[in-house]
Amino acid sequence: MIQRTDIDSWAAAHDAASATHVYNNDVVEIYRGRTAAPTYFLGRSGIVFPVSSGLTIISASIFLYGNSASGDEFPDDIVLVDGSDLADTLVVADYGDLLNDIISYGSINSNNFVAEGWNEIALNASGIAALQAASTAGNNFRLGVRLGKDISDTAPTLSHYDEVIFYGSNSSSSLFKPWIVMID
Repeated sequence: MIQRTDIDSWAAAHDAASATHVYNNDVVEIYRGRTAAPTYFLGRSGIVFPVSSGLTIISASIFLYGNSASGDEFPDDIVLVDGSDLADTLVVADYGDLLNDIISYGSINSNNFVAEGWNEIALNASGIAALQAASTAGNNFRLGVRLGKDISDTAPTLSHYDEVIFYGSNSSSSLFKPWIVMID
């Protein structure tokens, strides 16, 4: 997870080129919030899947094992976006790299997100095209994960915090790592 904390403004936190913190932990958080001070918080993340080369992909779904989803300004969407420019292990620059990645590859609403269970996100045509391109090139398939209100640049209201937590690609337990199902 890549996080930006900023005391100046929502724009400074949202539009920054780099993160203030990077966490490559078992669980991944994506969030947005504001304290009364005000201090603004925004978290984005990424997931990586190895993909066999030479596939012709008809459909695909990503499965995330949920930990929790809560917020003062929910519902919101958990959105998969292009993550092809992300590093294998997240770095501070990945925060800004995700800023212009706003085309949805698939999403799930926070009201439908299951804590302590699997959440399926079907890839749409844009997501399948990106997955196909990764397979054709023999590359890993990298996805960014953002909240919809991050993508729409919607500033949080006073003293609120929305977050979604799921197990990520770096999870120490293979039972909870994200997985991909493809039909070719």
